[in-house]
Parts: sequence; C-alpha cells; structure tokens
Amino acid sequence: MKTNCILPCLLVLCAACQTAAPGNGKGQWQPSVATPPQWTGTYADTLPCADCPGIFTQLDLRPDSTYVLRALYLERDSIPFGTIGTWRSHGDRLTLNTFGDPMQWGWAGDSLQRLGPGGEAISTSLPNAVRRVPSLQPSAMHLTGGYFFQDGSHSFTPCGTTLSFPVLADPVNAPGPVQQLDQTYVKEVKEAGRPLYVQITATIRSGPAMEGDGTQEYIQVDQVDGLNMLQGCR
Repeated sequence: MKTNCILPCLLVLCAACQTAAPGNGKGQWQPSVATPPQWTGTYADTLPCADCPGIFTQLDLRPDSTYVLRALYLERDSIPFGTIGTWRSHGDRLTLNTFGDPMQWGWAGDSLQRLGPGGEAISTSLPNAVRRVPSLQPSAMHLTGGYFFQDGSHSFTPCGTTLSFPVLADPVNAPGPVQQLDQTYVKEVKEAGRPLYVQITATIRSGPAMEGDGTQEYIQVDQVDGLNMLQGCR
C-alpha cells in the first residue's frame, strides 16, 4: 500500500518553497507576546505548495492537548490528508508531536506562524501562517494508522499517536468498509493484539459513550483506501 502522511509531505513542500534563516540569532523567532492567552481553537489558511496553488491547512488544537491537522492540496485533491497527535507549548512556541520530526509554530497575534525544525523563523515572502477561525464542521479526511479487531470490537490508532478511537460498525444488513477491514484482519493478522496498518477515508464524530454517561468520539470509516499488512507507520 502506498501510505501518505501529511506532516512529512507538508514539511517537504514548504521546504521547497521557503528558505530557513541561518541559526545565528538574526533569524530567530520574535514573538508578539511573551505568552499566548490561549492556544486551543481552530486555525486555518492556505500555505505554499511546490506544485499546486496552495495547501489549505486546518489545525484544531484541543483542550486535552490533542490536535487534528488537515491539509487539502488545492486543484489536486477533494479530500484532505489528516494526522492526529498531541501538542505542547512553551512560552510563545507550539510543538506538534508526530511519528516523524515535530512541527514547530510560533504565536503571532491570534495566528500561528510556521517555524523551521529548530524553531527558527523562515525567511519567505509567501504566506506562512494560519489564523484563528470559528470552529468548522467535521469533515472526512485520509488517515493512516493501525486497525484492531478483537472480540467483536473495532478500534483505530492513527499514526503519530497512542490514542485509540472506537470504530463505528457498518449499518445492520449493509456490509461496508468496516466489514472489509474485519475480514482482512482475521485473514492476515495471526498474532492477537497486533494492528493491521491501513489507510482510510474517515470522519471523527461524537456519540454516546460505550460505557457510562456522556459522549465519546468515534471513527466513521467511509472507505478503505489501502491495506499494508507488513509495514507500520512510514
């Protein structure tokens, strides 16, 4: 299966469009405030792309220190590539943790400016920040991660995180992508508790908690994009 991960792609494409300033102090990030008042929220804007009109980037920073990043390559794709992980902040700096190199951002007056891998400012005349926007409706995205099927329960762990999401089963009498995943899991995974690495088109939705009161987030699988039985997150 050809897996796709948006963070490495975004890093490569941004590097092709921009040149990082030398780490001699002149190119260091200059914050607009010492400490941002609140990181959580939704940020979005179009960032540079090496071979397309731009990458519409949406970053949701959640109060529980998790994030969802979507990147849509304009005039190329109709569904964004997504990644889910954890974030941390220190002063004016924000770090998105991934299974690859962390992504660095700096607070820029209600916007987040993309920084180099060492936290340095990026010298560019192109748009390089995502601004705070109202929360957007949940949307489908391509996700890569490990699928688990055991004792009749289905779960999915996106690459780059240890977070596990329950997976909504297909409607009764309507076989669909989850049944396909279950059948492949039983056929290919011989060791209990091991993941089946897949790429899916999915939407994060909320519904009643499986145990107790309250609500819980679920993964709704819209389609299976690919199966990778032998390799992990790449």
